[in-house]
Amino acid sequence: MSDWKQLLARCQQWHRDQAEWQRRSGEQFVPDPPPAPVVPATDAQIAREEARLGMRLPPSLRSFYLHSNGHGVVGNFIWAVRPVEQLGWLRDVGRDLYDAIFEDDLPSARSLLVSGDADASYWLLDPGDVDGRGEWRAGRWSSWNPGMNWIAADFFGLFENEVATAELLLAREKSPPPPRGTGRPRNAQSVGDVNSPSVHAGNLARNGYLWVPAEGFASIVTLRAPATARVGEWVTVNAMRRSGPWNPVKHDELRPDEIKLFEPLIFEQEVAANLALRVEPVDDVMFNTDPVPGVAPGARSVMFSEPGLYTLQGHSAFPLGVLSNVVTIRVE
Repeated sequence: MSDWKQLLARCQQWHRDQAEWQRRSGEQFVPDPPPAPVVPATDAQIAREEARLGMRLPPSLRSFYLHSNGHGVVGNFIWAVRPVEQLGWLRDVGRDLYDAIFEDDLPSARSLLVSGDADASYWLLDPGDVDGRGEWRAGRWSSWNPGMNWIAADFFGLFENEVATAELLLAREKSPPPPRGTGRPRNAQSVGDVNSPSVHAGNLARNGYLWVPAEGFASIVTLRAPATARVGEWVTVNAMRRSGPWNPVKHDELRPDEIKLFEPLIFEQEVAANLALRVEPVDDVMFNTDPVPGVAPGARSVMFSEPGLYTLQGHSAFPLGVLSNVVTIRVE
């Protein structure tokens, strides 16, 4: 049975924790306050909208609306859940996405759109994939993912996954690099100081060793994009990441919550596809879901539908939660 009371309380706690953490750390992007409780929908309201849609809603979505007729920010990527009277089929209320995918992705194209404002993302429920409980398969389509990711067997699982992802990203951000003088001291085998002009790792780990962050560990992401672009044309976005220093450590000396890798990620030439990209203003932007001819693997492409001045910034979740530089693109 879906425990919406507990999950909605958990979501609000994440909001409070996120706001407090960003207030203390002075980050640029501060989330909205936790949304106020929303009045539940009635059975009559739900039945009326089911008649409009021509189909009975799946049980976990119905139970959600009986607890809360819509919702504000759920996590980092979904910023609103539609009230029941704003539910609609993707072909009717998400026409831009529908037109882009209907020939190649029937399950997504036939789906019910549940989310509202979001970070180039859509919560979809597929009425063509129903389990024995009457639940519809649920997932998130994101232009930066790329494409469709069927995450859960029902809407409750989709909502819970979004909250869990937000909690995990916040936990990573709250685990800062160890300051100098603490953590694992550097030694003769340390490699990858981000302040060094050298990116060569030298003689890497021997058998029986893994690489872990050393004291003063940091991660730097540098975003690159053209200064100007044209409406309706793909623009390539590149990003490189440097992380270090790293120490080789024997397996039996590893600490429980330590990042550990077989090879140290000292210099990554292209990581744009691994970043969550934030564009402002967000309304007139589309990211690629399929490879764009001439664009290197690992890069990203973005297209603007209106002229104007846009800013882009990337969020890297691994090996540390860090923000990239901000780049500005003038679209003509």
